[in-house]
Amino acid sequence: MEVSNQSQTQEYMLPIRQGRFDGVFLFYDGDARTPLPLDEIHGLGVATIIVNCPLPDERTHYVCSDAEVGIYQAVRHLIEVHGRRRIAYLWRDKDSWLIEERYRGFLRAHRDLGLAVDPRLVRTMKECGSYEKNAEHQVHSLVHDKIAFDAVVTPMDFLSIPAIGVLADHGLRVPCDVAVVGFDDYHLCQGIRPQLTTVHCDGVAMGRRAGEIMLDVLEDKTNPAIRKHREPATLVVRESCGCKLVKQSEKGDAL
Repeated sequence: MEVSNQSQTQEYMLPIRQGRFDGVFLFYDGDARTPLPLDEIHGLGVATIIVNCPLPDERTHYVCSDAEVGIYQAVRHLIEVHGRRRIAYLWRDKDSWLIEERYRGFLRAHRDLGLAVDPRLVRTMKECGSYEKNAEHQVHSLVHDKIAFDAVVTPMDFLSIPAIGVLADHGLRVPCDVAVVGFDDYHLCQGIRPQLTTVHCDGVAMGRRAGEIMLDVLEDKTNPAIRKHREPATLVVRESCGCKLVKQSEKGDAL
């Protein structure tokens, strides 16, 4: 069950209250504006697994991507391999555990490499219109405000793809002038030019692991252990970071 607003919460809670489920998977992004009724669900004795978000609730099992490490790898790659020092970060809001964790990876990479983060380069988007329009607005404002930046990192490919278009509108070449890196490995990443460097997490593996945990929990209800699993996130290097994409016929893999 996917949780994104209060009406959906009421919809999925009805069959749970009716005792129709022994266990539920809740797909959740950790948005504080849509809190989960975990107290009630646990009180009903229903096994619960949060998928996609490392919710800080010590009573609830979860499966998520290792998002902080993924963004950390991406930022270190930009700094160490491509010499980028002025990295802008676009993020959706400050009310989501999922998005905040990715931002922590951005901060930690700078800290570990001894670089300060210019707060003017961290752009928090407002909840108005689509993700794409918000990203476009923030990149426009970065250029308009004449704030120097040589890379853009986002916690969602839905933000990175429109950012590439806006940079082109301003005559900025990707990746020569500004490198761009996203997160999710959305299927369109290879269909744009330059192809988007991004962070990949295996959603199928996450779902499989969530299913395995649910079976374990239902088979042994006396075991109080809380299962927490983070699926590894890996950097997928393509063109938008500044790396050259080598044809598989030449070397077998992209560099």
